Amino acid sequence: MSSRSTIRLTCLAGFAVGSALACGTANAEELRWDYAKSYGAVAVTERSRREFLSDGIRIGNFILRPEVGYGVTWSRNNAQGLDLKISDFRHEINTRLELQSATPRHMLTILAQGRGVQYQHSDEIHYVDGSIGSNWRIDIDHATSIFGGASYAVRHLENVDDENPRGASRPGRTTSYGAELGIRRQGHHIDAELGVRYQHFEFSDIPANDGSLIRLGWQDYSYVRPAATLAWRPSPGYRVFGEIAGSFQQNVGNSVIDRDATGMEASVGVQFELTPLVRVMLKGGFAQQDYHQANLVDIAEPVWEGRLEWLITPLVTMNLATWRTIRATQYGIASGQIVTGHSLKFDYEMWRNLVVSLEGSLRDLDYVGESRNDRVVTAGIGFDYLYSKHWQLGARYEHQELVSSIDTYNTSLDRVKFNVTYRF
Repeated sequence: MSSRSTIRLTCLAGFAVGSALACGTANAEELRWDYAKSYGAVAVTERSRREFLSDGIRIGNFILRPEVGYGVTWSRNNAQGLDLKISDFRHEINTRLELQSATPRHMLTILAQGRGVQYQHSDEIHYVDGSIGSNWRIDIDHATSIFGGASYAVRHLENVDDENPRGASRPGRTTSYGAELGIRRQGHHIDAELGVRYQHFEFSDIPANDGSLIRLGWQDYSYVRPAATLAWRPSPGYRVFGEIAGSFQQNVGNSVIDRDATGMEASVGVQFELTPLVRVMLKGGFAQQDYHQANLVDIAEPVWEGRLEWLITPLVTMNLATWRTIRATQYGIASGQIVTGHSLKFDYEMWRNLVVSLEGSLRDLDYVGESRNDRVVTAGIGFDYLYSKHWQLGARYEHQELVSSIDTYNTSLDRVKFNVTYRF
């Protein structure tokens, strides 16, 4: 299984959790602190820019927001020790269709996205990605709600840290589907949430450079993750919380290795504002993963996450993050990865309708049970220009580099992309 795929794809199943909060009441004195903050200082990316948002298409109590876009990308992928070295232009057609409810007592969102990719000089490298997800929330009363979601996605792995097999002639394809269900209670000082998530992943066979077929069906897996959160707000702007989650993982495996496992993770944390312009989240805990196969090394490690958002000026926002987590892998007889990462991002509102983003990250990937250790560096700069309610232009440069203790895994990737999007 690939945990990086897990993280990215499970986000499709749970992307409404952060937006599933009930709407605030009309009276200012009744607004929760989280909602009231929007009337004060806000980050560059939080600003509404309503004058540049498309109106969408109203259908009864729903709003339909279709988008279609075209992008051209120059990319260069240099994988050391392999025949696969690609420097080519590629063309992309992107589509996005969002249906969102507009009623006060519930939320329903359906989001479908698609992407078709064709390389200009490498006709054999073309693929189609797509996803569809539905997320909903029903408000039982002013403090209690039930939420859930479901998703299906097909995507191709094309970043330097994706675990494509050595000698593959094209990016690997991953198919996933899953569902989530939970209940949330939000009081004046105490918040609680209980939920469960199921995900299943399938890895398609990939043609090799020598014309053979690399079989990957043994990597297919699924997992169930029950989780609970309890939080206390001692005063406005402060939130103390505890989280606990279980993990039940089922891997298809083969005659050599089978990564069936059970695990758990527990952590405590705090969210607060040093000032109205500096927001902090700190979380630390312990995670473990016990594998059923005897020769796989069990993992028991401290984990953490820290985030700082600084509104430097009304036009500049800085985001700093650090984290340590346990992820799965398909490399050799490694039981998993211990990932330690750091990232820094600046958003600059050059004009009201032009935002410049500069970001970089550094990650250390330690393979438990193997001698391999990787370091991944990414850096990029992007421009998002809202020309009108309907037209949006973008440009981005991105560099990725993986330096491994095993030279054949050293990889670098450069991308320059220009895109235009029309929103109905």
